[in-house]
Amino acid sequence: MSSKTYATDGNYITVKFGKRTLNILIDSGSVVSLISKKVAHDLKLTITPSINDRQLQLFSATGTRMVMEGTADIRLCLSGLIIMQRVNVCSNVQHPILKSTAAVLNYKLGLLSLNNDLVRIPLHSKGENLDCITVARNVCLPAFAEAIIAVKNPVRFNNNTALIEPLPLSQFRNITVAKPLVVCQNNNTICRVWNSKPYALSLRKGIKLANIENINTIASIERFNESLEPVVKSHTESSKSKRQLDTFRKSNGFKINPDLTETQRYQLLQLLYDYKLVFARDLSEIQECREAPMQIDLRTPQKMFRRQFRLSEEDKQEVTKQIAEMEKFGIIEETVTHWYNSSVFVVRKKDGS
Repeated sequence: MSSKTYATDGNYITVKFGKRTLNILIDSGSVVSLISKKVAHDLKLTITPSINDRQLQLFSATGTRMVMEGTADIRLCLSGLIIMQRVNVCSNVQHPILKSTAAVLNYKLGLLSLNNDLVRIPLHSKGENLDCITVARNVCLPAFAEAIIAVKNPVRFNNNTALIEPLPLSQFRNITVAKPLVVCQNNNTICRVWNSKPYALSLRKGIKLANIENINTIASIERFNESLEPVVKSHTESSKSKRQLDTFRKSNGFKINPDLTETQRYQLLQLLYDYKLVFARDLSEIQECREAPMQIDLRTPQKMFRRQFRLSEEDKQEVTKQIAEMEKFGIIEETVTHWYNSSVFVVRKKDGS
């Protein structure tokens, strides 16, 4: 057997082993996953020695024989996905190699996809210098909160204005990072972030937040002038007089909290008046839904018919009256089949209706 062990640009992923991270080469032509003996010892892996007569014979692309020391089982954390992987421990391998038989490589997007695209991991080059800003100190972001936090920037951006670009695969997942122009001083700058989750999030010191680039990557800059005109119509444009609002309250029977001030009282009545179409005093005022009709998928084609309970004469008249009223205003319509029926019964309210 043979195994390609040469490095390819853009074929590396960052994998976490416990608290340690390593750059691993994804090799679509490798028959096994490899790890160096030194890394195996550093990670305190249990190495199972190879049996001589069953020892795997591997050769590099240059024809050099790979010296196998045995196998080890490691626990990988790939963007939150935990998998167990058996690797061959080799004395003369330069960097860890992971075979990609169960993965999909997308070189156009620079992504490694696992478990039917359940997990996506960005690919990068081992020698690539990723200019990133990192969290300067531990921060806890409350739910649905926006904050400006201190971050660390690479030395070469000091005393310069730079552009912050969110990491494509992390943007909108946990936190959202703004794209501002920032001034870097003494390896420090600031970054605006937003927690869109309904729970608090912790940002640990040293976590990469976003890329940082020179401003020569910007093609053009235009000044943003905020429009002074309101986007939505103000309610004051259709404001009614106090007399009109009092008449509106009486006709609808609204009960207003007596603890409200006079100003608050009429502000509330104005708000109710502006949205009076969402209230229905009787069946005739119920508005028709303008969205697409809801489709109910039945679990079984079995017909469901239950015979009607016997009603008193008074209840029978009330049911007939209400059915006729709902049919008149288009709330219900006559059925075209007798395959389904559910019995009805009448419940009297506290006021006797």
